[in-house]
Amino acid sequence: MNFKKYCYGKKVMKGFDKSESPITETQIEGAENLIGVSFPEEYKKVIREFNGAYGDVDFPIPGSEYGGSMGIWLSLSPWDRETIWSSLSAWNEHELSEKIIPFGEDGGGNWICFDYRENKEEPSIVYWFHEIGGDDGCIFVCDRFTTFLNSLTTPDDKPQEATSGNGEQAPHS
Repeated sequence: MNFKKYCYGKKVMKGFDKSESPITETQIEGAENLIGVSFPEEYKKVIREFNGAYGDVDFPIPGSEYGGSMGIWLSLSPWDRETIWSSLSAWNEHELSEKIIPFGEDGGGNWICFDYRENKEEPSIVYWFHEIGGDDGCIFVCDRFTTFLNSLTTPDDKPQEATSGNGEQAPHS
């Protein structure tokens, strides 16, 4: 996915519907103040357009042949259904560090998160598996948000297996 093409160019991001409840810079700043972090600038651009948006994208996980998926950009608006706030309210229950901040969900209860534990200026991205409690459930995805954005693919981006006319896989030449 080319991030500039889909966000800076004001086109719809592949794999996601545009938000029905876009947010303002003031709301983003308020969330940053309440949480105690500074979000990456690229995230702010995305969340302004796709706050709480649903979709379907995949991303690679280093060392895994399967990768991860994301189905929603968690909303920064506290009155929406799927929000950062509802995720953070469960942090103590899940024994997660306060420096791990969710921004997306895969639809199965796993979160895509900013990890501010090592770098508060440029957080890395981790995939948190809810079946594994605490920080042990965090799997490193990449070192920065722009890398994450550029790694996203949709089902349409994936090469299709060649098939013969009857739906069977065609022989390789």
